[in-house]
Amino acid sequence: MLIEPSTRKRHPAAEEAWAALEAITKDELLQLHEYFASVARATKENKLGMVCADTLQRLLQEKPVSDEELLGLTWAILTNLSEPAIGKRVESIAYA
Repeated sequence: MLIEPSTRKRHPAAEEAWAALEAITKDELLQLHEYFASVARATKENKLGMVCADTLQRLLQEKPVSDEELLGLTWAILTNLSEPAIGKRVESIAYA
């Protein structure tokens, strides 16, 4: 499970991103981490894959992430994984 958002005030869009990510199970987060890590390994210049894998790793380790990282990760999931079930679940929540 994801850690609670920090007590500092978050951008409203980051709150929406947080809600979307909260709907993803730990197993799905692990799958996403493996996906982004493999993209980063396959194309060493893929900064998006590296950043998303790092952000997911910190979430899985219950370490804090910034609004920017939450927004970026959610955007990457919605735009890059729209076909797999994980992306569709997050998309249905984000656009509800």
